[in-house]
Amino acid sequence: MNETVMILRRCHINVRYKGYKYIPDAVEIVSDLMDHNIDTIRMTKDVYPVIAEKYHTSPGNIEAAIRNTIEKCWKNDKSYVQEVLGYKPLKCPSNMEFIDAIVFCIKYNRISE
Repeated sequence: MNETVMILRRCHINVRYKGYKYIPDAVEIVSDLMDHNIDTIRMTKDVYPVIAEKYHTSPGNIEAAIRNTIEKCWKNDKSYVQEVLGYKPLKCPSNMEFIDAIVFCIKYNRISE
């Protein structure tokens, strides 16, 4: 979780953004599912409802907060987000794309500070 927060803070994201607390949870859930060899991870079925239950809100609110936070990361430091992703997309990454990239960075120690 600390590594995820480091990535967010590098993009000038702090507790002011709701996604700041949801993204580390999403990274942890996706990482656990990958560790259990789950082939298809569906954010809307496997991730958002779990986080929504934890924080007593709706899956739609979780999705929107994460999306807004990722968009802010993209606007604040596009080159760093591209570094985390490992390639240069032309537009802001999707929630799953960004979460997957963070999981990969953490698992393979690809985080630069």
